[in-house]
Amino acid sequence: MIVVPKIFQTKKEKKEREDKEMKKEMQLKLPWFPILDILLVILLGVVLFGCGSKKDNNNNNNNVVVQEPTVILTASETSIWRGKKITLSWEAKNANSCKADWTANTAVSGSADVNPTDTTTYSITCYGEDGNSADDAKSISVDLWKLPVGWLDTYGAAKTSDGIWFDDWDTPNVVKFNLDGKVQCSIAKSYYVETIASYSDKIYALWHDGNSASSPGHISIFDNNCKELQVIEPPTGYVFGRLLGGETMVVDQNGIVVLGSDLFHLDLNGNFIGQPFAITGNTAVMTFGVTVGNGISYTIGLDTVNGRTTAVIVSHTLDSAGNNWVNNSWHSTALAGEANTRDFFYAVAVGQDGVYVGGAVAVTYPNGGGGWTYLLVKYDFFGNRLWLVEDRNRGEINGLAVDSNGYLYTNVGEKINPADGSVVWSIGKTCGESVIVDNGIF
Repeated sequence: MIVVPKIFQTKKEKKEREDKEMKKEMQLKLPWFPILDILLVILLGVVLFGCGSKKDNNNNNNNVVVQEPTVILTASETSIWRGKKITLSWEAKNANSCKADWTANTAVSGSADVNPTDTTTYSITCYGEDGNSADDAKSISVDLWKLPVGWLDTYGAAKTSDGIWFDDWDTPNVVKFNLDGKVQCSIAKSYYVETIASYSDKIYALWHDGNSASSPGHISIFDNNCKELQVIEPPTGYVFGRLLGGETMVVDQNGIVVLGSDLFHLDLNGNFIGQPFAITGNTAVMTFGVTVGNGISYTIGLDTVNGRTTAVIVSHTLDSAGNNWVNNSWHSTALAGEANTRDFFYAVAVGQDGVYVGGAVAVTYPNGGGGWTYLLVKYDFFGNRLWLVEDRNRGEINGLAVDSNGYLYTNVGEKINPADGSVVWSIGKTCGESVIVDNGIF
């Protein structure tokens, strides 16, 4: 048996004895000490379990994803003419209701017809939980009005006091629209209409009588309600219509100027003034259009210069009696594009400080193939070229008009600065082959 030394037993016993005495003394001095122990245990448990519970609740809240509302607004058409209805449709997700000032329907999906009179942006707002919302909008472009579908061969346009007139090679040949875009009256003949012009609320229509370039053609004068008032035949052996379309007749206070086989001058009652003037064979091999300004006629067509066929503008004045056109003015060519290309003038207009001509240039593209591209030229009244714009990214010009401020408008849908030919604005699309500038642009 191992005997523990007495000294170690004495120290151990002494220590145990001292601890018991101290504890007993504390209990005597603080009789509520066991209660404090219990309270401390309870408090510790509350802190531990309470914080844990709150932490769990926070975690649960963070795991709940609030779905934001969304809405999509669509339109049956985004570009219309005035008076046409379109349908707006919407569909929302994670929403309870929707609101728009163009419909009383507050459902989260639906449709409604609208009839905008001007370019308008429609918007809708849909509401979800917790006050969240979503918006969408659609802009509708509104033109004053558009021609009916199927009018593909419109060459001429004219304006009277209460309407706009258009021609078409199909039947009816001439149609009048009121200023709201509704058909007011129409004219149908068994002929092709080359172009139309207006003066003093009368319409002048140039007709071609058949498919042959030698068909004589005639001019009809109509009142503002499509009633034919007069028919004017060309002199024997001459031709009015040329099957070319375009601006081949001009009517103003000085009378009627017609470009056919020759250049004709008539008064407003249809009486011929002077003799027909032969353009072809004098200064141009083929003619496409004519305009008149300040008593001077400007004829556009084709000519041959150093073996190259090029666009040409020819100026003619009346003789001292004011009867006959004479070839004593200027003759200028385009000579645009490359040396081996051809260029054409199809439209002409007189401005405040010069004459504008538009047409096309034949080009060959680097990747093969070819086409016709934009050509616009300005000359002063003496035949000097002021500027020339050629652009392969724009289509050919077939119609021109000048407003009272001197700005030029093209059928390519542009407003042009007369100083340098730069574009003031563009609608980005070709608009027929005629341009009229008034309160609106046609």
